[in-house]
Amino acid sequence: MTVEIPMPDPLTIARLQGLNNFLEVIYNQPRRLSDILHNQHFTDDEITILKQEHLNACLTTFIAGLQAILEEMEDQRLKGIMTCRYGLDNGQRMIFQDIGHIYGVSRERIRQLHNKAVRKLRNPRKKERLERLASRRAGL
Repeated sequence: MTVEIPMPDPLTIARLQGLNNFLEVIYNQPRRLSDILHNQHFTDDEITILKQEHLNACLTTFIAGLQAILEEMEDQRLKGIMTCRYGLDNGQRMIFQDIGHIYGVSRERIRQLHNKAVRKLRNPRKKERLERLASRRAGL
């Protein structure tokens, strides 16, 4: 008897790619959600089960926690800019110019705000919170 493992839907895959791109920018080096889970002492088998059976739920809760961290920043636009830039909500990544149209500001201003958010998220305490968040959220 063969057990087929369902493939994640395209939206889930796009959101995971966006999250991994987001993490790479924040850590300033190649970084994926699975790397963070490894750092939080998840085994390869546990990560495989998460990917196969709980990926969408894990992504949804992790991204919600990430957005909560972004909401703590004084400029509330930062959450929306980072969410749009990396397609965290709908899997559709946006360029700075398109995000600028949404907020009624220039592409350059969006780039500046994006860089501001990145600088804040690169703070070691914020990274530590992200890693703890991944550990708690993945424990489905």
